[in-house]
Amino acid sequence: MTSLNSDIISAHLRTKSIGRSLEFFPEIDSTNSYAKQHLNTHGAVVLADYQFAGRGRQGRSWVSPKGQSILMSVVLKPEKGHPSLQIITLAAAVVIIDVLKGTLGIRAQVKWPNDILIHGKKVCGILTESALQGDQMHKIIIGIGCNVYQTSNQFPGYLKYPVTSLSLETETPVDRHLIIAEILNQLEIMYDSLIAGERAAIIDRWRQHCFHLGKPVRVIQGENVVVGNCMNINEEGALIVEDARGKIIPVSSGEIHLEQFV
Repeated sequence: MTSLNSDIISAHLRTKSIGRSLEFFPEIDSTNSYAKQHLNTHGAVVLADYQFAGRGRQGRSWVSPKGQSILMSVVLKPEKGHPSLQIITLAAAVVIIDVLKGTLGIRAQVKWPNDILIHGKKVCGILTESALQGDQMHKIIIGIGCNVYQTSNQFPGYLKYPVTSLSLETETPVDRHLIIAEILNQLEIMYDSLIAGERAAIIDRWRQHCFHLGKPVRVIQGENVVVGNCMNINEEGALIVEDARGKIIPVSSGEIHLEQFV
C-alpha cells in the first residue's frame, strides 16, 4: 500500500471542475472540517491518508487506519439554486455503487440515507454538510469514507454493525487512485444532472440499489421510533414506511436499523 499521489489521480480525471483543485494531506483532523474552513472553489477536493478526528453522521467517529481508506471531501458551489443535502447524499451513493461495479465488479447496495453495503456489510459512508454565509447557502461538502485495504482483524470490536473493505470483497487488485478519480468523474456527471433537473431519474436509480426496500425496518428519531416495512423513497429523498396499522409514514431524518440486526 502506497501513499496517495495527487498527480496520479489528476491524470485520470475527465472533469471540468471537480477535482481540478486537489489538496492531499498525509494526516488531517477531518477532511470535511478542512473543506468547510478552507476550500471555497466549486469542485475543490481534499484527500487524506489518515484522519484523527474523522466524523460520521450524528456525531459518530469514523475509524480509518493510516493508508488503508479513501478519505475525501468535495466542495460544491452551485451558481443558481441547489439540490437538498438529502438528494445530494442519495446521488453520491449511486455514484459510488456505479464506480465499484465498473472498476472492481463489486455489486454494492445502499442503506438509507448514506451507507454503502456489500453483502450487508458497511464498506463506505457519506457525510453531506452545508456551510452558510449569513442566511444563504455558501457551499456544500460531500465527505466520503471508504474502507479499502483493511483486513477483518483491523476493525474495532465495538462496532455495532458488520463492516468490510473492498479488498476483502474482491480478488481484483484495488488501486485507490483509480477509484478516487472515477468517483470524481462520475460525481460531476451526476451533479450536472441534478442541476439540470433530473432528480427523479437519480432517485429511481437509488431505489434499484436499496438494500432494505420491502423489508422490515426500525427508524430511530431521538425518542420517537418508527417501525414498519420500508415501502419506497419519495422525490424529496424521504423514506416511506408502512407501520403495522397500515399507516404511511414519511421519514426524512433518523437512524435506520434493519430488524435482523436489531
